[in-house]
Amino acid sequence: METSAPTKTQSILQYSAFVFVLLGLKLAVIHNFGNATPFWDQWDAEWANIYEPYLKGTLQWNDFFSLVNEHRTILTKLLALAELIVNGKWNPLFQMTINAFLHVGIIALMVRKLSLASGERYQGYLLVFAVVLFGLPYGWENTLAGFQSLFYFVLLFSVLAIWHTSAHRPLSLPWWRGVVFGVYSFCP
Repeated sequence: METSAPTKTQSILQYSAFVFVLLGLKLAVIHNFGNATPFWDQWDAEWANIYEPYLKGTLQWNDFFSLVNEHRTILTKLLALAELIVNGKWNPLFQMTINAFLHVGIIALMVRKLSLASGERYQGYLLVFAVVLFGLPYGWENTLAGFQSLFYFVLLFSVLAIWHTSAHRPLSLPWWRGVVFGVYSFCP
């Protein structure tokens, strides 16, 4: 049986349902099991290295490049500071919610790129597979820890690297963009 590509309206409806179901599942995990108490690396990576210096007025740009264990979590620290400024206080539940939106958005991008690569015929199957794969809380620790956007940024830059290097002519500008995304996926 031949599978046909969905119409534009069907595609939008499928993606909307996908995003709402997946986001709802992640938010349900946060609602039922999340805790507003900072956990583990949050105390040194966020409080000691970002929030306290920011609140004291001593935060420097090189603080964003300092190591957290063996990682340079530049975007994660920038996002954490933005969350503190926007929310007005340190709230890991708020961070978990932002991370849920970030993760679902990246998964939607990944499924869209896979769908484009397959000619959009298998979009529905890809969406169902992604809900099963990412909707079940296998990685519940990342969902329930506020300082985990690092993993979502790694996923984002990896997807962009794979897409740009595989969908464009080698050594072209978009291909090089993919190489940069690939390098950046090592230290977001």
